[in-house]
Amino acid sequence: MKKALSLALMLILAVALTLSCTGCTGSGDPDGDTPGGSSGAPSEDQEVTLSLAFFNNAGNPHEPILNYIFTEAYNRSGGTIKFDYYPGGTLCGQADMLDGVLNGVADIGYLQSSDNGSAMPELSVLDYPGVYFASAPAISNAVHEYIQLYQPAELDGLKFLCASYGTKGCICGNGGPIHSPDDLANLTIRATGNLGDSITNLGGIPADISMADCYEAIRTGVVDGIMTIRGAIYTFNLDEVLDYGMDYPLYNNGGLFVMNEDAWNRLSENQQQALQSAVDDAWEMSWSKFFNDFYKEPAAARLKENLVEYYYPTDEEIAQFQAKIEHIAQDYCQTIDNGAEIYQRWCDLAEKWNAEYPAKSDDDPDMYIALDPNTGERLICGSGVTFEWSLPY
Repeated sequence: MKKALSLALMLILAVALTLSCTGCTGSGDPDGDTPGGSSGAPSEDQEVTLSLAFFNNAGNPHEPILNYIFTEAYNRSGGTIKFDYYPGGTLCGQADMLDGVLNGVADIGYLQSSDNGSAMPELSVLDYPGVYFASAPAISNAVHEYIQLYQPAELDGLKFLCASYGTKGCICGNGGPIHSPDDLANLTIRATGNLGDSITNLGGIPADISMADCYEAIRTGVVDGIMTIRGAIYTFNLDEVLDYGMDYPLYNNGGLFVMNEDAWNRLSENQQQALQSAVDDAWEMSWSKFFNDFYKEPAAARLKENLVEYYYPTDEEIAQFQAKIEHIAQDYCQTIDNGAEIYQRWCDLAEKWNAEYPAKSDDDPDMYIALDPNTGERLICGSGVTFEWSLPY
């Protein structure tokens, strides 16, 4: 009798356990919205630790977003995905990021198409002037759609996670105001990668110098100025060694978060969903709009306050710059296979997404603002951001 009762109890417990574990290795969420949910539900998947390489130093404004992804991927995978984070080029530097991810030195990395022109010809079109986007979400959405529609071969061996691009920069220097291309004549301007072609066509002399070395290069007169995103002036305190600046809307810049394809394929389906959904949510809240914050306060305010002059050119003055550089993207496309078709693809996507996310001024209260996915508050993109890691492992 006791034996029969024990067997009956064991059967009841087994059925209850089976019912309670339904979905543990599936979505884990009653609504199926987030794989693994956010509660750290148990999983039968093997634990994996992914390395993420970033060439920006620790303390960079991407880190609250990365923290969200690390935490959410862990929770949604049932605690089976963890991360080792390597900022400041400690695992892969800016120049070798693409090779590092392709060869498995890093599982995930952030790379810029402007640093990999020969290896990424289709995406590099964006780094040449000639295809103009109105805002960060416009260009970021265009990159996502381009990759989804055309699956460029340059991403073979990589799993594309998300893109974060911006559309406006600045030209700053010493020696006098910058209002027209004539003001750049014979000046040595720091402009890396494909951006150097713009400086050459504007009459200046491009210099390829790492951002970390720009402060001393400008202070000592090795270069006369810099073309970059406005937030970089803020982040690296370059306003301390610059006198004049000009807002420069004819500028695209950004990068991709990519993953080694073999590392991606080693993840279970549940783990893949957990990681990608965490990235997608972070992109929607933050990275698709991220670079707009580099064009709004506090970067713009600091430039206006600390430089002798920070100038907003008129439409007529912008047209002078555009006339000298608008041919560059088309010229570049003539050097690559199917270049005319690729150029037209980007132009069509620019028209589509510019209508969806038109330009907004610095002072527009409805400026597209990136939110901190951890708090829902506005993400401040600049130096001096205090952030404490709060990973659950």
